Amino acid sequence: RQLQTGQISELFDPALLELDPESSEWEEFLLAVKVALLCTVLDPLDRPSMAEVVLLLEGCRVGPDMPSSDPASQTSPV
Repeated sequence: RQLQTGQISELFDPALLELDPESSEWEEFLLAVKVALLCTVLDPLDRPSMAEVVLLLEGCRVGPDMPSSDPASQTSPV
């Protein structure tokens, strides 16, 4: 719920979050959190495969249109 309302920083120890919210490091942190949440979806069939996780963490988009098929069929941004 905090992720959906933009209050994700409330989930973590403030000492761990000394990153500038405008920095690329913050964006990478949020990406990792979003991917972690995708990996905890109740239905295992709705979770990303490890190949998809790798693609997501390499900078592919995280969102409702996350690849759900074979990641080899997906194109990555150049």
